[in-house]
Amino acid sequence: MTASRSRLLQAVLLLVTGGVMAAPPLINHVRGKGYQAWPLFDDPANPSKTLAGSTGGNKDYPLWYCYGRIVVENPTSAEHPDGFPLYPTDPDAVFPFMYPPFAAVLLGGLSLLGPTGMLVALVLLNVLSLVGVIELSVRLAAGTSNVSIWLRIIPTAVCVFFVNDMFLLGQPNLGLLCLILGGLMLTRSGYGWVGGTLFAAAAAIKAFPAVVIVYLVWRRYWAAAASMVVFTAAFLVLVPAPVRGFERNLRELKVWADGMLFRQGEQGHGQRPEQSVGWGNQSLFGLGNRLLRPGNVMARESLAGTPPAYVNVVDLGYRGAMLATLGVAALLGLGFVAVMPRRADRTRGTDAAEFGILVVLMVVGTPYAFSYYFVWLVYPLTVVVHHGLSGRGELTKRNVAWDVVVGVLVLFALSGAAAAGNVWPMAYGSLFWAGLVAAVGCLWALRRSRMSD
Repeated sequence: MTASRSRLLQAVLLLVTGGVMAAPPLINHVRGKGYQAWPLFDDPANPSKTLAGSTGGNKDYPLWYCYGRIVVENPTSAEHPDGFPLYPTDPDAVFPFMYPPFAAVLLGGLSLLGPTGMLVALVLLNVLSLVGVIELSVRLAAGTSNVSIWLRIIPTAVCVFFVNDMFLLGQPNLGLLCLILGGLMLTRSGYGWVGGTLFAAAAAIKAFPAVVIVYLVWRRYWAAAASMVVFTAAFLVLVPAPVRGFERNLRELKVWADGMLFRQGEQGHGQRPEQSVGWGNQSLFGLGNRLLRPGNVMARESLAGTPPAYVNVVDLGYRGAMLATLGVAALLGLGFVAVMPRRADRTRGTDAAEFGILVVLMVVGTPYAFSYYFVWLVYPLTVVVHHGLSGRGELTKRNVAWDVVVGVLVLFALSGAAAAGNVWPMAYGSLFWAGLVAAVGCLWALRRSRMSD
């Protein structure tokens, strides 16, 4: 196949994939009751409930529109004469909107397009994010875009159900991965100040990408680290201020941080404590609290009357389980540091594999890692597949890459049993282990790169 025909085929496949993924939320929007046009709030005292029952099956899209309109319209009531707050003032109340104020301001801008326009814009952003993730993954892994078509197809196909979740749920994780990969590429190319702004944007939209700063400091990417700190502060404090008011934004930012980052205890973490120990949380902290103490894996379902269930192998208590989990996290971090090549030994290939391990650790190391977070495995799998397509590995008699891909596929398939009501594979962390298998594949790719580059 000629290069031009290959590129045309790849473009057609991306277009078809994006169209197929984009169709369900758009169809749900047409079939559903639709969104109320602005002025949105008939009951300003309760604007977050205005769209209840009007989702059209579109998961979080109505919530994004609602909070975008809260920012734009700034509804007032006797209880909130200065405008409706983004987060409940009652410390025990659950946050309907769990993102930082900066994300609400971005949604406010999109809501100006109207309910349908905003939905189309969000879907298009996900399509562009998918294309960006694939192309950035290929360039980071292979150093060029002129590669086998299978390098674009296989990793995305393995993660296709998680990609689909981004469109069905309206979640931004594909966009966040695109920002992180773009930041890594810019930082490695010597444009740390620009890369740092992309890291900052990801952290200001959804907090968990902020942990990348630990890697930047360890690798002495000083410009990227400084830029990330400066622009994260700007995005969180300065950007919302003209819209929400400086003092109100600071109050809301504090309420969000207290409720999302610093709220933790034996019952769980953050705004969905029952989900932090439940089977859906595939992070190291979720799995540790299920295996090392009697954490109810059916906690969310138990709210509707389902009997509790447990998978713990020992009972260390909450404190013991947390200490043990933090110990494992420290070992994973130290292991990552131990395999990092010295500065003089780094190459494009070793950096690509190193970034793959970093991406996996960022996902499994968050307090919450639901299934759609594992769309991030597109990148580490691209690194592994690139080495699989490059010939047999020198470290073993077999090509380890395909063993890794098969292992991840099997664990993904086991996780899919949850759709049929069998949550036990995920209760034992099937997606968490899939992430570690992908990290092992990147470790193999790193060692192979050191031997061949």
